[in-house]
Amino acid sequence: MKCNACEQIYVESTGDYHFKSSGLDNAYIEDVRLIKCGCGVGLKIKAMGSVLDQLGNAVINKPGPLSGQEIRYLRKNAGLSAREFARLLEVNHTTLSKWENGRAPGRASDLLIRFVYAAWKEYQHPKRIFDSFKQARKQKKRNIGIKLIPAAGEGFEVEYAAVDNHE
Repeated sequence: MKCNACEQIYVESTGDYHFKSSGLDNAYIEDVRLIKCGCGVGLKIKAMGSVLDQLGNAVINKPGPLSGQEIRYLRKNAGLSAREFARLLEVNHTTLSKWENGRAPGRASDLLIRFVYAAWKEYQHPKRIFDSFKQARKQKKRNIGIKLIPAAGEGFEVEYAAVDNHE
């Protein structure tokens, strides 16, 4: 088949994918269908919205503090502007901008961001967020990799690991 963008014939394969196009440098999908063509390598996923939501749930449940990229990802995945998200968090939009650009929010704000996203997306397991946040308080590293692994049925299992940024 031909790629819609470059009109070259593409080759399908299965492999691991560094999911940078999600907006997160620490997101990976294991054992996914890949398309290789003149444009490079891309994903072939039928329900991308579901994958993005599952990635959001993985972010709010990850150990360690949220990074600026993760905060931005949660906001955008919730479909909120910076001003709307800041209003929900009851902070100034410039404060949110600072968080999204690398200044770490305090622990209470980190937890609030997770809960606001979970409530907005109608996530059903807030206790997991509390449990994750307990781990986050112990874990000082902000650069935790998130790997989505296809589950036997539908959806993904999640694996977390420290990420080396020297790729």
